[in-house]
Amino acid sequence: GVDYVVNYQFGRVQILDEALLASNIPIQVSTENNALFGQQTKRFTGINVEHMINENFLVGATYLNLNERPLTQKSNYSYEPINNTILGFNLNYSTELPFLTRWVNRLPNIDTDV
Repeated sequence: GVDYVVNYQFGRVQILDEALLASNIPIQVSTENNALFGQQTKRFTGINVEHMINENFLVGATYLNLNERPLTQKSNYSYEPINNTILGFNLNYSTELPFLTRWVNRLPNIDTDV
């Protein structure tokens, strides 16, 4: 049931069917170049947005996306297509805390001014 064997290490095709070899019919072998299939389109997109509500309060958000896919449906082992998304949110509130300075001054060997 097998007419040929492919040796990928040496790049050779061995015809096993003796009747096919004896028939003098031209045998055509075609190959494809795998160098093109290893290429991938890659896209890294991100945006960071911050909004200052007042001078003490800031709200922000971040969006990141990494997308990789091969040029064709064929992909090599360990180079599978990926699509990763990361979302982040942050808050920042700042104010003066004079009572914290007084508490720290009560510790031995520490004297703060601010």
